[in-house]
Amino acid sequence: MDGEERELVINARQDPDAFARLYDLNYSRVFNYLLYTTGDVETALDLTSETFLKALRAMPRYVLTGAPFSAWLLKIASNEAKMHFRKGKRGTEIEYMDETVEVRASVLQEEVVRAADEIASCEEFVILAPLLRELSPKYREVIFLRFYEGFSIAEIAESLGRSPGTVKSQLHRGLKALGLAMQPNSDGQHLIDESNKDLAEESE
Repeated sequence: MDGEERELVINARQDPDAFARLYDLNYSRVFNYLLYTTGDVETALDLTSETFLKALRAMPRYVLTGAPFSAWLLKIASNEAKMHFRKGKRGTEIEYMDETVEVRASVLQEEVVRAADEIASCEEFVILAPLLRELSPKYREVIFLRFYEGFSIAEIAESLGRSPGTVKSQLHRGLKALGLAMQPNSDGQHLIDESNKDLAEESE
């Protein structure tokens, strides 16, 4: 966490304008993560709104640890995604409070389009997207954070509330599943080869 972000976080505990700045800085990252995890724009919009609403409410209790503020936001987003999938399996609809509707209404359509375009413009994502959607959510999210957001193993562990060993294992299994689903020498193999190399280096 750099000095500017640290100051914003400290001020955001009491100053709505400071939180609004953190919102602007992190909206696309949270939305992209949830779009990638759920595969649905409308669901990602709803969960992004819920994530920032819960973050706003929790700001007075936020503890500075030195980790990026986005790691804390993505941990909240991960929990929202988990609840979404659990509710989906039970066949129940997600119910949102009026406050969530207000938060969502504040999102400009241009932001949504730009955030979605960031993923769509990534050649490897376009190639791998159909396969990634077949993976378990726990594998999709760690792959996204590692290779599309550039988080370290430690930052992913902090974001998702998992141990570094668990993150490494889930990355390995998720990439192995992708490799099995792809034909040899097909596009996207570079990502898998390089990621396994990175995992090996971080384990040393």
